[in-house]
Amino acid sequence: MDLQTSNEIFHERYAVKKFNADKSLTQEQVQIIKNAIKMSPTSYGLQPFEVIEITDSKIKKELQPMSWNQNQIVDASHLYIFCAYNEFDKDYVADFVNKAADIYGFGKDEAEGRTDFMWGVFKDQTREQRAEWARKQAYLVLGFTLAAAAAAHIDTCPMEGFEPEKYSSYLNLKGQNLTPLAVLAAGVKSEDDKMNGAPKVRREEDEIIKTK
Repeated sequence: MDLQTSNEIFHERYAVKKFNADKSLTQEQVQIIKNAIKMSPTSYGLQPFEVIEITDSKIKKELQPMSWNQNQIVDASHLYIFCAYNEFDKDYVADFVNKAADIYGFGKDEAEGRTDFMWGVFKDQTREQRAEWARKQAYLVLGFTLAAAAAAHIDTCPMEGFEPEKYSSYLNLKGQNLTPLAVLAAGVKSEDDKMNGAPKVRREEDEIIKTK
């Protein structure tokens, strides 16, 4: 991707306000989103999150009242609910290290050492501190997924306008050690979406990037 193309993509992408409910993402487009979620970076590569994919129209309809009655929830082809782990332990870290050992070929002693080192970062933290760290990783993945979707010209809308407690209850997320953070609606924008092509309002570059 050259610089001009990159700039064009970030100027053209926007949070879709109106999706075409009669059009769906292709399987190729869905796979682009899923691959972006899977391959996005997280600290230590631990991926302390899960994403719930929803395509069922009945579920979307029932989620809409919990989402400030926003139409994107029912009109988008796919919903991706980004959730962070409420807690994780040393065994979770060890599972990741053991998977890395299988790939890179290092032995048991090194795996145990890596596990001890990585868990040492978290072991003295409170549960809330670990949960906050996990939430940051989930948002990092959301950002990369948005960028990947834009590069593939997939229309999206990131949304925090929903009631997390009601989502948790409806989808039984607490029972899965998950807290919902954001919803990514993905689909095909409507041709009469009033925000399509609208100029963006942004602070000037030198207001947000400081050189020292």
